[in-house]
Amino acid sequence: MFCVAFLVLLAVAVLGVVWELIYHYLMQFRWEKDWPTLFGLLTLVP
Repeated sequence: MFCVAFLVLLAVAVLGVVWELIYHYLMQFRWEKDWPTLFGLLTLVP
């Protein structure tokens, strides 16, 4: 039981770091360095 909880926590942490790196990479191409409002609302869905 503890092993499963640890694996889930580890997976969430890894995915969070990967998502942050992808987000930072994509923001380098935007002039304002931020998402348009629609993209911000779409990220709430996942």
